[in-house]
Amino acid sequence: MSKLARWVARVRLRDLVVFVAAGIVLMGVMGIGAVMFDRDNPWCDLDAEITIRWPVSDSTIALPALWSGALLVAAAIVWAAAWSVWPRERSRPMVLIVSLFFLLMSCDELAGLHERLEQRLGIDWQVLYALPVLLMAIGTVVVLRRMRGIDRPATMLLVLGTAAWGISQVLEFVQWRGEVPVPGYVYLMVPEELLEATGSALFLVSGVVLVKALVERRITAGPAPATSAAVGPAGAR
Repeated sequence: MSKLARWVARVRLRDLVVFVAAGIVLMGVMGIGAVMFDRDNPWCDLDAEITIRWPVSDSTIALPALWSGALLVAAAIVWAAAWSVWPRERSRPMVLIVSLFFLLMSCDELAGLHERLEQRLGIDWQVLYALPVLLMAIGTVVVLRRMRGIDRPATMLLVLGTAAWGISQVLEFVQWRGEVPVPGYVYLMVPEELLEATGSALFLVSGVVLVKALVERRITAGPAPATSAAVGPAGAR
């Protein structure tokens, strides 16, 4: 069993839930405060991106984007731990695909990849991300089917996280008409960003719950029995 899986299995679930929930609430308070009082402040703006420039003093650090990205990095690590203890079967590579997709999502959140690619290539980001999203969808369906027999709470948390992210992407799609934001853009942007963060937090928690179940199953099952060759009447191999 990997050290990473053992470490994840020791995470206190209640403390984790309180921590991520408090972070999302703080993110919401900061974002709503920025909308009401200081819309041009990138530190608290829910829709601001992290931009690294040289010199560093010219960089833009958006705390909500940093928090959302950190949640996805943590989710990728936790699901990598789930992959390391996943039963040896055909669905195992799909768990790795889920983990890698969370890593891609974290890079996108922290560096604004889809916005940059869309601007440079002139292709809508939904088209650019079609293949990764398709692989993620296939991987998630396969993993969810297998998870039902391992841990139902983890399965439900992953479904809820996927639903939260799905709804957030619908909200993002209707926020724009080409490059122009629609009237009432702010009222769509705030729930969209909070749903994204909530979905990411659910991905993280579902992974922790799943790892705990997989590790417990391995401990309960004990080491696999050694396979020996048939022995003859005299006990010789």
